[in-house]
Amino acid sequence: MPVRARPPLLDAIQPRPDADVEVCFVVPGRPVPKARPRFGAGGRVFTPATTLAAERAVASAAWQVWPREAAFSDCPCEVEAEFVYAAPASWPKHKRLAAIAGAVPMVAGADIDNLLKVVLDGLNGGPITDDSRVVAVAGRKAYGTEDQTRVVVRLLRSARGKFASLRSSSNSKTPGANA
Repeated sequence: MPVRARPPLLDAIQPRPDADVEVCFVVPGRPVPKARPRFGAGGRVFTPATTLAAERAVASAAWQVWPREAAFSDCPCEVEAEFVYAAPASWPKHKRLAAIAGAVPMVAGADIDNLLKVVLDGLNGGPITDDSRVVAVAGRKAYGTEDQTRVVVRLLRSARGKFASLRSSSNSKTPGANA
């Protein structure tokens, strides 16, 4: 079976002309999925400690590289994440190398939606004021040489101006309606 080359997510992303700010960061360690809420004594609902620690790790990694002028942004944004798991040491060398090259899909482990939730919640209330501002999300799981999560956030500040001009020019007409 031929081994196909797959560039890492962060290297494959092309800059967007309408992205005013693009922030890339890496969260070291094994990707942690968002766990379901737990119920404690007296019916108290709480988030498990592993989930909280993972969200704090995302926030910490983001703040280390986040531009000061983009802090607490309420602009629309896009988030891309690649969840990299170290290829198992128990695998033969040829299979590990194939997995790292992208020829073996990463289908084991956590659901990708739960992994993305940790990234979005880690950014929520910090670098991004609210994760409802995220207009597009992309994610994938892959094998690599070490466990890590790679994240790219694109702030589309110029889009806010475009949306505002569309609203003011529409004068409450329904889009697509013949007036």
